[in-house]
Amino acid sequence: MDAVSPWWWAAIAALLVAAVVFFIRGSHAQPSWTPADTAKSESTATRGSYPYRVVRAFDVFLNVLTLGRECETISTRCWRWSLRPHGRLFSKALTRVLYGIQKNHGPGAATGDEGRAEAEAAFLAPIIDAFQSSEAP
Repeated sequence: MDAVSPWWWAAIAALLVAAVVFFIRGSHAQPSWTPADTAKSESTATRGSYPYRVVRAFDVFLNVLTLGRECETISTRCWRWSLRPHGRLFSKALTRVLYGIQKNHGPGAATGDEGRAEAEAAFLAPIIDAFQSSEAP
């Protein structure tokens, strides 16, 4: 059996160091989140390139596959759970790592999910109204 190359060990060590750095960097107090941030996040949530929308849909799919809500991303789910006094350790750890990568990732993901839901409801409302009025006796 061949021995593992030292380069593989170096790559694994680098990944572990990066994860620890992001974990520590993201473990500070949560930055402030304002109503203006919410409005911005909701308004930009429906914009995005096709590949970005596919990745986001896959994110929601993975969340549902792991028994999450059908309208939220894994980031939102982990952020919600990390706010609990006795939240799950994985959720708290993932939220800290995501905060290390992107400031305010949790509330940004949650308001983005909300913005996409509101945009979908606004799109479907006239169609449903027209259908209901045509069904009236």
